[in-house]
Amino acid sequence: MGRLLIICFHFCFLISCLTATHIPGRNPCDGIDEDYIERHIPVGEFEIISRKPAGDICEIIINADNSRIPLYAGMGYVIAGDMFVEKKRVTQETMADLRKELLSRNMSRFDQLAAFAYVPARPSGRVLYMVTEPLCPYCHRAAEKIIPIAESLGLTVKAVMYSVHGDRGFEKCVEVICSDISLKEYVSRKWDDVETPKAVQCGEGIKKARDSSKLAEEMGIDGVPFIFLDDGTEIQTSRLDRLGEYLE
Repeated sequence: MGRLLIICFHFCFLISCLTATHIPGRNPCDGIDEDYIERHIPVGEFEIISRKPAGDICEIIINADNSRIPLYAGMGYVIAGDMFVEKKRVTQETMADLRKELLSRNMSRFDQLAAFAYVPARPSGRVLYMVTEPLCPYCHRAAEKIIPIAESLGLTVKAVMYSVHGDRGFEKCVEVICSDISLKEYVSRKWDDVETPKAVQCGEGIKKARDSSKLAEEMGIDGVPFIFLDDGTEIQTSRLDRLGEYLE
């Protein structure tokens, strides 16, 4: 009982701190800038990429070393973490909107770095992007699944190679880029039939693989496969069967 009372006291104290400072008509984000954040939390170099009121406090998303961190600030405090409202993770919605905008702004870079493209018999003009890696078994399963779906929906598929397995994965990414293969050949692992893989390490492939890694890191992509549409909408592999709903 004693511990429960202590927990209740701390919880009530926190709620009182968050609400007692509210001033009607005041924007809770006024005065919440880089200097304010640095004064309250230990963080290195960062930039504010989003800042908006969330009830009586200010929701901020910062970019620190290509990592997006959600913060909530008021008069005299900063809290790190997600906000939930009626069982919805409103913080994640903000993060998803930011990444969608970021991806859409950089679509031309993904176009330039695509290792290959799959064009359906009746293209609709829409494009599905897949950030993938040759050593990733989940990527191959996703690619196999994507081909018939892309054909039925008229989606062009562009694949960008990004290594999450260190130097070995990077080498394989370069092999794929330099082998000039199709999506179907990628799925059938035709690139892996080369007798002397080291021979398939062209300068253009090395540069493209490096630039692809840089782009993926800038976008905050830390895992593969990473799939998204040409408007920046991310598609979970578990929802590929419902891809048509995202095109409506």
